[in-house]
Amino acid sequence: MGDLAHGANWPVGRNGACVDRRGGTVSNLKPFDFNLFSDKQLIDLEAQVRQEVKRRRKLAQSYRELSEKGGPVYRNPSNSAETWTGRGRQPKWVQGALADGMSLEDLVIDQD
Repeated sequence: MGDLAHGANWPVGRNGACVDRRGGTVSNLKPFDFNLFSDKQLIDLEAQVRQEVKRRRKLAQSYRELSEKGGPVYRNPSNSAETWTGRGRQPKWVQGALADGMSLEDLVIDQD
């Protein structure tokens, strides 16, 4: 293990990725030199990160609520009769959609 990541408590491995104390990779992101940003840019970046974290937490909560009900969470946009609860193996239509560049978020059934 090498130096500590700039501004972080994670040590940096040989490939530059952050690693935990046992040597396991924590993140594939390489340490970043935040000195390249102005104070305003860092404040804007922080606001964007907070907004994205809030959006993802809300989305995760809606997934949990849907899956607790036991109903399907995802729907095939090409064939609305095909759904998936998000548990078990991914159906071929999900695998195909992901391979075509869609995300699971794109397949979520609207709750409206």
